[in-house]
Amino acid sequence: KKHGYSQVPVVDEGEVLGVFSFRSFAQETARATLDEWNKEKCAPGDLTVDEFLEQFEFARVTEEMNRVFDAMDRDNGVLIGAPDRLIGVLTPMDFLRYLYQVASPFVMVLEIELALRLLIRRALTDENIAAASRRCLATVYGGEDKVPTTLEDMTFDNYQSLISHGDNWAQFEPVFGGNRTRASAKLKEIGAIRNDLFHFKREITMQDHQT
Repeated sequence: KKHGYSQVPVVDEGEVLGVFSFRSFAQETARATLDEWNKEKCAPGDLTVDEFLEQFEFARVTEEMNRVFDAMDRDNGVLIGAPDRLIGVLTPMDFLRYLYQVASPFVMVLEIELALRLLIRRALTDENIAAASRRCLATVYGGEDKVPTTLEDMTFDNYQSLISHGDNWAQFEPVFGGNRTRASAKLKEIGAIRNDLFHFKREITMQDHQT
């Protein structure tokens, strides 16, 4: 409790005997009634750790996570390594923190992109989006007939071109505010982070999160 652990492996001469946890302590304590504890003239805290051990499953570091889901759900953790070579304890919170770290940038980019589509649709009808797209993307795609005309078919770079194009800005200014150059620069910055993220070019920094 002093060091913030809810469970710890118990090791004797380099071999794991089991796990002592708040849960294992509570379960073993609940096996006897208060009268029975009084008859033994002791309290649960007087007993030794080995009377409260429970067994966790072991997993190798190379195993896929889905193999230990059931064990982690049942025991609230798994031991990594082997009984005579313990490497660590993996808990659901460890796994959750890892998944959050990996997924949160993708979720943020998803939210930004969906919000951007909503803002574009607030400024233009679907018909006007198609016309504006042909107007500013025809050169990029080699002709108006090859241009994507729906937001779902466009790339993030397409959104930036659509919004910052001089002939389109008058319709977007009431929604995006500021000025065309600033809006274009912000979208370009987000687009660069998005590309680095989706192509796994580098780690996303805290500054990227704030941007």
